[in-house]
Amino acid sequence: MIPIYTHYLTPADYGVLELLTMTSDVIAMLIGVGLAQSVLRFYYNYESQKERNLVVSTALISGSAIFIAVFGALVFASGSVSDLVLGADGSAEHFKIIFLTMMFFGGIEIPLVFLRAQQRSVYFVVINLVKLIIQLSLNIYFIVVLQWGIAGVLYSGLIATIAVGCFLTIRTLFETGIKFSSRIFSELLYYGYPLIFTNLGAFILTYSDRYFLKYFSNLSEVGIYSLGYKFGMMVSILLLAPFQQFWTAEMFAIAKRDDASKVFRDFFTYSTFFSILFCFGLSLYIKELIEIIAVESYWSAYAIVPFISLAYIFIGMHGLAICGILIEKKTKFIAYSTAWAVIANIALNFALIPRWGAIGAAVATIIAFWIRLYTAYRYSQKLMPLKYEWGRINAALSLAVFMVIVAYSLPIDNFAARITLDTIILLTYPMILYLAGWFHQKEKELIMNFARHPINLIQAVKSFRNGT
Repeated sequence: MIPIYTHYLTPADYGVLELLTMTSDVIAMLIGVGLAQSVLRFYYNYESQKERNLVVSTALISGSAIFIAVFGALVFASGSVSDLVLGADGSAEHFKIIFLTMMFFGGIEIPLVFLRAQQRSVYFVVINLVKLIIQLSLNIYFIVVLQWGIAGVLYSGLIATIAVGCFLTIRTLFETGIKFSSRIFSELLYYGYPLIFTNLGAFILTYSDRYFLKYFSNLSEVGIYSLGYKFGMMVSILLLAPFQQFWTAEMFAIAKRDDASKVFRDFFTYSTFFSILFCFGLSLYIKELIEIIAVESYWSAYAIVPFISLAYIFIGMHGLAICGILIEKKTKFIAYSTAWAVIANIALNFALIPRWGAIGAAVATIIAFWIRLYTAYRYSQKLMPLKYEWGRINAALSLAVFMVIVAYSLPIDNFAARITLDTIILLTYPMILYLAGWFHQKEKELIMNFARHPINLIQAVKSFRNGT
């Protein structure tokens, strides 16, 4: 929807939409008390389907009741919330629509977790696709045809959520029965409540800068920053998530192998290198990409992308560097590292955003995510010392940063000339690393082998998993 949003919504509208969504999300996070995450944990505690159904039914009834009660009350307080979050730029009507939408969210979240617990992946995907199609179709109709602006986005979300939420709630309760257990509810609450603080810390790290931008700058700055941020985090969606899903499934088994230290080291190096390469290419071409899909008022968002990309490289490194914490089951150290990063992020937002605006927010994000990486790494090393190839990683990252700075410094306005130059720089980067001896001899041989026979990459992954 980004091309449509950026053509039919002003940067200020986009900023309002971002703050509306973020505010409802953080409220949902706080009042949801981790029920959805708790369901998966307790569902498999029981052997009989009857008891499993009781877990789901209890979570669905309690979760829906909480969401209806809290967001129902907020519908009547939407004017006060709008004044608090958006000030004179806000609209109580917008908050009223999104709070109405969130009243039905509990009827979607728990049933989808139930489908995951049942391993009904096809049903899960179909339901999400149906909701997506409904929402996108209504989005396009309301925004492009009816010209409703922000209200069009919100009403499409409301209709899709009500339709899918009611269907899933009825279907789930029909299967599980309408039953409630105060004992199970207490267990779900006891397990899920602490997760609020971890999730809230992650939320502050990722999204709090928008509120600071609104306070110290304006909604247009929030909108432009939010667009740049979405592109900058593409590495997380397209690369880091698949890598880490694979790694999470394999990590504990690998830890038992004799060559575990080498495998941990190599996987950290290669996954980080691919993240750097992806973000390097994205940072080079992002200006042209945004010029193609967005109107001119959004073009300045390209300057945010390299900063956020770098921050998400640190996020990827963090996800791999905490293997010692996870293997030793000392997850409290993840909370500690997140707490340090949150404190730094808030302080840096206060210090940098009034002076540098969106760039200050991006710099604060980089530093905060680096602090979380560094502190989590130190905690993990005490539990499970591993020798990572920091020299190689720093060299690859430093070269990428330097070449992006050079590319952004060249005064070339012609679109085709910029594309050509970006391509030359992108191809030059791995060549410099290759000629500088960054790749080991065995890696060079593998690169040439995969270039000649790409099918061998699949066999290499199988060998990695089998320890051969």
